Amino acid sequence: MIFEQEILLMNLIDQNKLEIKNWIRIWFLNNSNATENNIEKNLNENYLETGWIDSLQFVSFISDIENEFKLRFENDEFQNKEFSNINGLAELIKEKMKSNV
Repeated sequence: MIFEQEILLMNLIDQNKLEIKNWIRIWFLNNSNATENNIEKNLNENYLETGWIDSLQFVSFISDIENEFKLRFENDEFQNKEFSNINGLAELIKEKMKSNV
């Protein structure tokens, strides 16, 4: 029974990747100079290099992610190149949520 519940939860987390990505996109729309069209075209681009946010906004972004998804990032995780784009970050959040199951 517990195993079945874990599988259901993991499937739910996989389905939530789209919701995670949408949450990130909405965050950028509300907290940066990026437009919806610009975000859609650049899901794999580095959001710091595009100029959407600066280093101070990045700290706020990480804090908002940690609060929203009830997780914590370790300093070494910020070195992962996937952390710097929306698609990669959504995947990292999904994986981190899975590991917290």
